[in-house]
Amino acid sequence: SHINVFEAESYILMLQWILRAVSRHGKRTVSLLDSKVWIGEISKGHSSSPALNRLCRRAAALVLVGNLDMYHVFVPSKDNPSDGASRGIRRRPLVRRSLL
Repeated sequence: SHINVFEAESYILMLQWILRAVSRHGKRTVSLLDSKVWIGEISKGHSSSPALNRLCRRAAALVLVGNLDMYHVFVPSKDNPSDGASRGIRRRPLVRRSLL
């Protein structure tokens, strides 16, 4: 599969994890993403790629079911706290930076 499909599938896994607890339903949620493609697709709600379009619809359904208010923030891969674990790199200390 293509990297953008993997990014979308991991986003859906995150949504499923959020929705496991009813206490998280109806909440604002900030998602740090390192894929500008997926941020664009999920913000529009559709894609020209059939595979991504299917995942967009699935993500939209999960957001709707959980009444979530999603905010997507682009973070470069090198600054993404979850990216190292997916590459087998041990956890590094968080670096605080201003977003402004």
